[in-house]
Amino acid sequence: MRKALEKVMAAYETEATNREEAEEELERAMEAPGSEGLRKALEKAEQQAEQIIREARAKSGEIIDQAGKRGNEIVEQAKQDAIAERDRQVAAAEADIKLAANQAREVLRERLAELAISGAERVIEQELDAERHRKLLDKLAAEL
Repeated sequence: MRKALEKVMAAYETEATNREEAEEELERAMEAPGSEGLRKALEKAEQQAEQIIREARAKSGEIIDQAGKRGNEIVEQAKQDAIAERDRQVAAAEADIKLAANQAREVLRERLAELAISGAERVIEQELDAERHRKLLDKLAAEL
């Protein structure tokens, strides 16, 4: 029986075309008298192979789960990085807007001061009767 098993194993180790011969040899060996030990060994090998396959499937499931979790972590980190970058850009834009608004206010103040001085000069240069004074002030107000 040992020789038959060795012969079967040798046939399995050869090329695929010889596998059919190996399977036929295995069938003959299992039908031979005293092949009960061979059958038990074959059943045990099949059980072990099934156990290995179950363990491999379980392990592959764990690996897939871990990969999914890691993928989710990467996505979440990317979201957090994007939010932080957005907040930084918004803060920079707000600072630019405040600076531009302050500059515009300063320009308006300067222009207002120029107009006030110009209006005062016109008032001083002319006669100060009430009608003329009112017209100059109206004109100055329109310019403002």
